[in-house]
Amino acid sequence: MADGTFESSKFEEALKWTGQRHLYYRLLNEEAEALESWEEDFLDEYESTTVGNFSLVDTTLNAAFTSGEHAGAALDSLHNRIESKLDSLHWVDWQYNFGVEVDTAALLAKHQALLDSLVYFQEQGEDQMEAIQLYREDFLDQAETDNSAISASEVFEVTEQDVNALFLETVAIGTDTFTETQITALLAIADQCPLAGGDAVFKARSLYSLIDPLVKYEDEE
Repeated sequence: MADGTFESSKFEEALKWTGQRHLYYRLLNEEAEALESWEEDFLDEYESTTVGNFSLVDTTLNAAFTSGEHAGAALDSLHNRIESKLDSLHWVDWQYNFGVEVDTAALLAKHQALLDSLVYFQEQGEDQMEAIQLYREDFLDQAETDNSAISASEVFEVTEQDVNALFLETVAIGTDTFTETQITALLAIADQCPLAGGDAVFKARSLYSLIDPLVKYEDEE
C-alpha cells in the first residue's frame, strides 16, 4: 500500500487511495523521531498529492475543534466559581428575607459585591467564548481554503472535497439545517458505494442522519 501496489479486482484505485490516506494520516500524527525511513519516504512522496492535501484539511479541522481544550478547562473553572458565588448569594438572600439577626448594611454590601463578581465572571466567560470562536474560525477558514485549492479528479477525491465543503458550510459553523441543494448533494454522496466513494460516503451519511436519521442505504440492507 505504501509503495502504491494493491491487489483488488474491484475498486482498486479507490481502495488503494483510501488505504494510503489512512496510513498517511496515522504517520503524520506520529512523533518524527519514531518514524522509520520508509515511513518518512512515504510522507514525503505523498505530501503534495491529494492523499497529503486532504490529510492537511482533516488535521486543520481537528485543530479547529480541539483547540478549546485548555480554554474549556478555564471555562469549567469559571463555571465553578460562578456556582460558588451563586450559592453565597442565595445564602445572603435567605438571611435577608427571613430576618436573621445580622448587620443589614453589611448584608446588603455583601449582596452587591456578589452581584458585581457575577457580572465580572459573566464578562470573562463571554470574552473567553469569543476568543475560542475567533480561534476556531481561523482554522475553519484555512480548512476551506485548503479544501477548495485541491485539484480533485477521481470520484473518491471529488466526493471527499464536496463533503468537506458541505461540512464547512453547515455543522462546522453551528448550522444543523440544510438547503435543498445541500440535501441533494449529501444524498448523492451518501448513496454511493463506500468502496468506490471512499470515506466521504460515511461522512456524508453521518451528516445526512441529521436530516433523516432512519434512512437506509443499499449496502446496509
